[in-house]
Amino acid sequence: MDQALVLLEEIGLRDPNNKNAETLGVGGAIYKRKWQQFGQLEDLHESLSFYRAAFERNRQQDMGYGGINAAFILDVLANRARLIAQRSGTSLNEAKRLQKEATELRQQIAELISTQLAEDQNLDKENLF
Repeated sequence: MDQALVLLEEIGLRDPNNKNAETLGVGGAIYKRKWQQFGQLEDLHESLSFYRAAFERNRQQDMGYGGINAAFILDVLANRARLIAQRSGTSLNEAKRLQKEATELRQQIAELISTQLAEDQNLDKENLF
């Protein structure tokens, strides 16, 4: 995974002007796998950053892939925040904020897909969705 990240960084993974949704999405996927394998919360947040960037910087190319993965990670983080709040008897505000963000992101994706299908009927036939 580290070698793949080096290659992605060579082609601009961390460049704030990078609008290549595929590069950003692969970066998100690698960090998500690192989190799954090693359990480091930092990797999960890094994954969220790249998935979110893929969706926000180039929605047309992303077609919801980065967005739906970002929403999933927000769900994971919301669940963790909820469990911590329940165990510690503290506020659920952070969990609710993260869950709201995930829901709003899914709504944006649904709108994007509806718009794309309305503009190009052939997308439905390509099994992209």
